[in-house]
Amino acid sequence: MQRVCPAIYLAETEMFMAFIAIFSTCYVEPNNNQMPNIHDKLSGALTICPKSYQVKFIKRV
Repeated sequence: MQRVCPAIYLAETEMFMAFIAIFSTCYVEPNNNQMPNIHDKLSGALTICPKSYQVKFIKRV
């Protein structure tokens, strides 16, 4: 059995809380009404991540 850092659970909870704080106070929309291309990607040795794109945060009222 592989050992896991005990703080991983705290880190996951903190990330979840940060995203909830952002999404509960802002709308996140694509910039210039242009959706990102989900087929464009950057490939690393072990991971694949999307290419950079811009979004805008609009405060909820």
